[in-house]
Amino acid sequence: MIRLIIPCLFLACLVNASVSMAVDAANVVYRSLVASSEVTRFREIQRLSQDSGRLSQHLSSVVDALRKHGLDATFDKPPEASTVALFELIGKQGGDSCESALLQLVEQENPEIAMLAIHQLGRYQYRQSIDVLAGLAAHDQYQSNYAFRFTLIRALIEMGHINANHALVRLRHDTDGQLRYHIDTHLNRLTVADFGNDPDLYNAFKEKLSASAMSESTDKKATEGRPDSSKSGFFSADSAEPESLKRMRLKAPEYYGIKIHSKRLLFILDNSGSMKDPWYGQTRLERAKAELIKAIRELSGDVEFGIVAFHTRVYQWQAGLVEATESNKDRAIDFVRSLGYGDRTNTYGALRRALDYDEDLEAVYLLTDGKPTIGELVSHQAILSDILHRNRFRHLNLNTIGFAVDGFTREILNKLAMESGG
Repeated sequence: MIRLIIPCLFLACLVNASVSMAVDAANVVYRSLVASSEVTRFREIQRLSQDSGRLSQHLSSVVDALRKHGLDATFDKPPEASTVALFELIGKQGGDSCESALLQLVEQENPEIAMLAIHQLGRYQYRQSIDVLAGLAAHDQYQSNYAFRFTLIRALIEMGHINANHALVRLRHDTDGQLRYHIDTHLNRLTVADFGNDPDLYNAFKEKLSASAMSESTDKKATEGRPDSSKSGFFSADSAEPESLKRMRLKAPEYYGIKIHSKRLLFILDNSGSMKDPWYGQTRLERAKAELIKAIRELSGDVEFGIVAFHTRVYQWQAGLVEATESNKDRAIDFVRSLGYGDRTNTYGALRRALDYDEDLEAVYLLTDGKPTIGELVSHQAILSDILHRNRFRHLNLNTIGFAVDGFTREILNKLAMESGG
């Protein structure tokens, strides 16, 4: 009897020791990923990236750590770069377990954590999650948060799948501005090849699009009480291009040659001292004012807009977005005309104001004539890195206009626009 008990006790000790080691290892991974030091976090992320088995083994600890990151994030302090890197690590790992982990994180109360998970599901085409993503349109965050709507629609576009395209048709009816433009542009590019070269599937899809457009047209006529002069159907008889997209291209106002597709936009104007310099018979600011006034006049009544001006300090015309009524446009033009010359150039302060300006803001149009000289950040690279990171959770379309800028400033403005979809 003693001979049997001793081996059993030995095996039990081995099992307990093994379990204890596994728990300790999981705790090490978790503690490293929630450490206050970004260096410690990235060191653990590097270990996980080099050992797929380690990542699979400790995936639950990774998910718990990301939940903790969400709890630590605040309005003024978005998730750290290590949070983004950890999501990217899970996304590219692939497999059912990673998809399940990302779907768990989609349900987080912190919208920034949810958006990072949604982005990875779309980017790496986890197509089993399409129905779940489409269902998020009923989520409170989708209804109230432009960045959440943008992230979800982009993920469905990136899926490149028939079911995702059908979901986009359903969503387009309740979108406008920048999001409608993205959806329509994507749907317009689809060919029969995107439907497995099956003409029946493709034609059925086109019919669904036409039905969606006709329903929208009927709703619009009922609302406006006037005949609809546009062609019936989403596709015209001689083209697979959406009629709404054609109308958008014909009527979209411009600002320095940039098409304005957004319905909620912010103009940012540099009125620092250097804007007093001459430019073809006028000062830079006088020419910039004239172009901005022209753009404001062209805005349609269904647009909301705002204006921010900056030099050493940053100030805004209104507290938030206002409708582009004729009276509001007149008041905005009076404000633009009243702008004088300031002192130094606080570009970072102006961009931060834009990020915090209005939750429904879609696009920004920044005009500046020089490099930053004052503010919390003045280094071009530091501003670029900080703003682009913060914009991961805001998804503003940043359009930039450089007025007689040097080559380095031009390069930074280009990167700011290109990497934000502007």
